[in-house]
Amino acid sequence: MQPYPKNVIDLSGKNNLTELISIIQNAKALITTDTGPAHIASATATTVYCLIGPTNPTSTGPYKTPFNEVHIISKNLDCSPCYYLPHIKECKDNICMKEITVENVLSTIKASL
Repeated sequence: MQPYPKNVIDLSGKNNLTELISIIQNAKALITTDTGPAHIASATATTVYCLIGPTNPTSTGPYKTPFNEVHIISKNLDCSPCYYLPHIKECKDNICMKEITVENVLSTIKASL
C-alpha cells in the first residue's frame, strides 16, 4: 500500500540543495511551513502557501514582492507568535500548528485561484 496518492511524489530527503531549488523553481506552487523551502519559493517566484504558528510572518516568513505570490496560513491565536518569547517554553501542545487543518489550506488555495 502506497502512503500517498499515485500523483504525489515524495522527495523528502532525496535531494541536495541545488536539486531542491530546481524542483521548487519548476513547481506550480509549494505548501510548506516557515522553513528554507518557503524562502526558496519566494526567491524563485513560485507561489508559496506557508503554514505559520509560533513565528512572526512579518519578520521570519517568506518575503512578498510584486513578482511572487505568498499566502500565509495561520490560526492567529492569542499566544502566537511566541517564538522569541519566554512563554514558548510553556507550550506543550503546539496548538498554533495543530489547529491548521487541511480544510484551512485548501480554502486558502481555492480563494487564491
